[in-house]
Amino acid sequence: MKTNKRFCCFCGDGRFHFNNKVGLPGIESVVYKDDHVFAMPDIAPFVEGHYLIVSEKHLLSFGEADSETRQSLIKAKSYLENSKLLKGRRLLSFEHGSVSSINSVCIEHAHTHILPIPEDVDITQIDNFICKNPAVNNEKIKVDRESLALYTINNQPYVYYEINDESWMYPVSTPLLPQFSRRLIAYILGINEFRWGDMCKLPEFQEKFRKSMCI
Repeated sequence: MKTNKRFCCFCGDGRFHFNNKVGLPGIESVVYKDDHVFAMPDIAPFVEGHYLIVSEKHLLSFGEADSETRQSLIKAKSYLENSKLLKGRRLLSFEHGSVSSINSVCIEHAHTHILPIPEDVDITQIDNFICKNPAVNNEKIKVDRESLALYTINNQPYVYYEINDESWMYPVSTPLLPQFSRRLIAYILGINEFRWGDMCKLPEFQEKFRKSMCI
């Protein structure tokens, strides 16, 4: 797959660039790491226990990942699920899977959100929000991480989400709105702000970041 190698905030010297810029811990915030992925608090977490799992290699999506990276993603997710902040809670994982920079939204590097959500959030709320975007094909498909690779091979971008052990995807035809993942999370949590560039400067979200480091 063709990837875009301009400045990337998850690669090389770009990693932790924005953390450093707003006075948040950088490498010290990594709570899980192996040869293929690492996990850390989202720079502007909506709630305590809002994490990103990020590929070590520069990929546009986890749909591009090889089997070892997919296994590392599963291990990282399991590690987070069993942490003191997330254990026993209802969890949402969400990824926008790009296949080229044309279809990407914001950060052009594979990463998936994982965070706790209230028990009363209905899956139809998630589906309705996703389907409101005209770029999204309304065909909801039950998948797993391995089968996502087939869509990426066929140059099919997607939105993918998991709630605990159930997972689905929607094909995407054109670029989504910028920060689509964060817009979705803000919507289901009833939070008005979603822009990470603004939120990461505010004390309340910086406090959530620091508390999420205590895994």
